[in-house]
Amino acid sequence: MCEERHKKIKEIEIFMLFLFLSLFLSSGGFCQQMEEEQLYRKAHYHCLVGQWKEAMGCFRDLLNRYPNTRFTDAYFWIGYAQIESGNYQQGIKDLTGFALKYPNHSYTPQALYKVGEVYEKYLGDYDKALQFYYQITNGYSNSLLSIPASQSQGAIYEEKQDYPKAVESYSKTQEMAKSQGVSSASPYTQRAKERINFIKKYSDYNYEPLKLYSSGEDMEEKNSWNTAAGLYTLVIDKYPKSRIADLAYYRLVVCLVKQDKKDKARYYGEKFLQNYPESPYRTMIKSILDDINKGGADQKYFLLFV
Repeated sequence: MCEERHKKIKEIEIFMLFLFLSLFLSSGGFCQQMEEEQLYRKAHYHCLVGQWKEAMGCFRDLLNRYPNTRFTDAYFWIGYAQIESGNYQQGIKDLTGFALKYPNHSYTPQALYKVGEVYEKYLGDYDKALQFYYQITNGYSNSLLSIPASQSQGAIYEEKQDYPKAVESYSKTQEMAKSQGVSSASPYTQRAKERINFIKKYSDYNYEPLKLYSSGEDMEEKNSWNTAAGLYTLVIDKYPKSRIADLAYYRLVVCLVKQDKKDKARYYGEKFLQNYPESPYRTMIKSILDDINKGGADQKYFLLFV
């Protein structure tokens, strides 16, 4: 009986020793996982507060220590941090490399969108921007980023004065928003609707008046009032019966006032009132003329763009 009891105690001791050894041997892996996660959290914190250099350092440290890390989005964040630091070419290289290596990663549409945005807004390469936006709208149409990507396509095509493709892109924005359950009142769908209506409303004469008008708007945004005025003058001289002629008249008057050419502004303003009795811009023109006649002009009229 006593011998059997000793045998049982021995079995328990062996089991406890085995359990202790198992826990001891596995604790190294557990500690590694904790350290890996701490590095990731630290790097992510630097991203959240905009400390991009520190973030890159932490993410690189993570990848060097744990090349098979489960936090594969570290590659994405390094590219993102490069771009936020102004290192556009390196950031493009890193993000496109991430997208190629991890095509099914949840961050891949964001990587492609960021690259498209850099080409569009910082490098001025619209064709390359379109390539990356198309990768999203064609390959990741269920991603929420497909909606702003298609809207960016529309804006680029407007900039390139390719209005049929602009309408096509804005229409795709509406379609994808609807399929994803995005409200029709959202800023993206509302903007797409506004731009489609604007293009369709003024797309007579094979888009030529609209092209000239759009170029004028671009010049206004750059404060090139004289150049803008010249473009608006071309619209009203060459296409006086086009649907955008009255709007071009209005913007012309604004540009002339901006240059302190108030006599010319008064001349074209009065001419506008004679030629376009039904125009929705009559109230604005009358207000500007009243201000000119009083010796000034209210800045609120200068800021209105359609």
